[in-house]
Amino acid sequence: MPSVMQLLGVVGGIGDVELRATFNGGIGMVLVVPAEAAAATMELAAARGVPARVIGDVVETATLGGKRYAEGGMGA
Repeated sequence: MPSVMQLLGVVGGIGDVELRATFNGGIGMVLVVPAEAAAATMELAAARGVPARVIGDVVETATLGGKRYAEGGMGA
């Protein structure tokens, strides 16, 4: 994770897990698509010369009140 993101975490009192869940950690552009559209989205990106990969999933969680990003999804 870029140092500026680490600084935001320290200054804001945000832990690493929440920091990655809230900000993209310097990943760049992120598309959120239904799981069943992931393969077609990847193919479309590749056909246009855009490097892409699956980086996580949106999952249900009872402890955090809803849905959130979970790093290391289907193809990560």
